[in-house]
This record gives sequence, C-alpha cells and structure tokens, in this order.
Amino acid sequence: MMPRHVLLLLILLPLSACTVEEVPGNPGHAEEGDPCVEHGSYACAPDQVTELICEEGWFVFNQECGGGCSVEESPEGAPELVCAGS
Repeated sequence: MMPRHVLLLLILLPLSACTVEEVPGNPGHAEEGDPCVEHGSYACAPDQVTELICEEGWFVFNQECGGGCSVEESPEGAPELVCAGS
C-alpha cells in the first residue's frame, strides 16, 4: 500500500501546473545563463562583443567577436547573428 503523503503528492502534482507567457524581447540577444529552446541557436550578449550558443537549454559562451556582435535581418526577413572579426 502506498503511504498517504505519496498518494497526496500524486494527486496534487497535476494541479500545480504552470503557464508560460511569451515575454516580448530582443530576438538574437541574451545573457549567459538565460534559458533557450533551440539547441545550436546563437545570441549576442549585452556587451555586444560576446557570442552565445544554446546548449542543453541554456545560453553559454561561444566566442568573442573582435569587431562586435550584432543581429541583422537576413534576406528572408529572419534575424541573423553577425560576429565580426571572429
């Protein structure tokens, strides 16, 4: 027989679901340690010199961009990261 506290937890766990809200942001910009979804996607850090990459759900350091890191619009209209002087 299952202990009462485990049974109660199993009943209440589905009731504690959270909702996710989309927060307006600056596409292609993030801080190291920010959460991310698409593995291998890139972002510029606030210093506009550091390029970050999404690994295992978090943005981590990838490289320094000697000529600066920026996000520009690609010919298809999507944001595109440019790491100059890398």
